[in-house]
Amino acid sequence: MIVWTLAVFSVLASGVDRASATEVATKCPVPPQGSPVLGDIDAAHRLAFIRGTLDDQARRSQTWKWAWIVAGSSLVAGNFENAARTSSHTDRADGIVGGTGSLLIPLSILIRPPVVLADRTEVERRVAESTDGCAALARAEELFARDADSQAKATGVVAHATSIGSNVGVGLLMGFGFEHWKGAAWAGVGGTLISEAFIFTRPKGMIGALERYRKGELSSPSVSQRWSVVPLASRSRVGAQLLVAF
Repeated sequence: MIVWTLAVFSVLASGVDRASATEVATKCPVPPQGSPVLGDIDAAHRLAFIRGTLDDQARRSQTWKWAWIVAGSSLVAGNFENAARTSSHTDRADGIVGGTGSLLIPLSILIRPPVVLADRTEVERRVAESTDGCAALARAEELFARDADSQAKATGVVAHATSIGSNVGVGLLMGFGFEHWKGAAWAGVGGTLISEAFIFTRPKGMIGALERYRKGELSSPSVSQRWSVVPLASRSRVGAQLLVAF
């Protein structure tokens, strides 16, 4: 009798669980380029994946942003300090050019910060305010794709080509145009290395995450390497140290 009662209770509980799961599960339309498999996944699970990815990339982008603002500001201060202390007209001019060029690092970040920082905030606001789960998911997917595209452009071939070309161009101008070969070397070689490090350390996890999402592969992403840039400053030199943790 006891066994029979427990068996009935187990069957009833199982039925309740299935009914609850059916009521809770929500299916939403698939975004452009999405696999049909994605449409069979619960909307809450899809939204959780996007929110987790945005949160991870926003934290990494925030670290990258402030590390390079500090590093760039240190380079500016160091170049202008050297320009003020030197008695050589050539070295003074080189320091002013180097300091002015270094200003582009913090200014570019402050003017155009990584878009994922604002998009994460908007997604969380939409989730909190919206009563339509599919509408909130659709907007999150739209911002997800935009952020991935932004990271792809900021770290792609065009970005690297622009970085190398502009620094080499400034170096050639300083060398052949003004015969400041020491400054030309710093601008051409040093500027290129710093600019490439700026691009190379920029978070770009949204790109791969979007590809997995469109395929319906929503398992937790593996922990990738973490980059940070630490500014170095002393009386004799100013620069930045690249650190990577796996």
